[in-house]
Amino acid sequence: MEALIKFLHELVMFTAVAVSMGSSLYLRRVASAGHVPTIQRVFVMARPYLAAIAPLYGLGTLLGLIAAWVAGLPLLVLWLVVAYILTVAAAILGRVSEGWAVRVTKLASQELGNEVPSGELKAVLDEKFAASIFWIDVVLIAVFVALMVFRPTL
Repeated sequence: MEALIKFLHELVMFTAVAVSMGSSLYLRRVASAGHVPTIQRVFVMARPYLAAIAPLYGLGTLLGLIAAWVAGLPLLVLWLVVAYILTVAAAILGRVSEGWAVRVTKLASQELGNEVPSGELKAVLDEKFAASIFWIDVVLIAVFVALMVFRPTL
């Protein structure tokens, strides 16, 4: 049972990372092209994937806690506490990134017949803050993986 729960935890978490990072990378690439009809279609099509990200991470986190408990790991060991803090940080950053995608979708939907983004949409597409959040999220995922693989005693 322990191996099955650990496997499910890892499967769900890898799926969450793939969906979140893959969607974010793809949406940013589409947005950088600046072609409004493409942005409109792709961002609307991405909604179900974006909506699945938080539940996937939530389920993965729950399965991770269950796996740790079943394995007899102390749930307050320092590397796990760091992972809990990173989970909260990643959730907050994810909401910020999702907010960017929602703003792009809303503004693009208002630009019917335009092929080139308006100044307002262009400003949102070019937001450096949102791009920085994405790259910070990438670093957080790398730290998560390191914590799970090496389980440092810190």
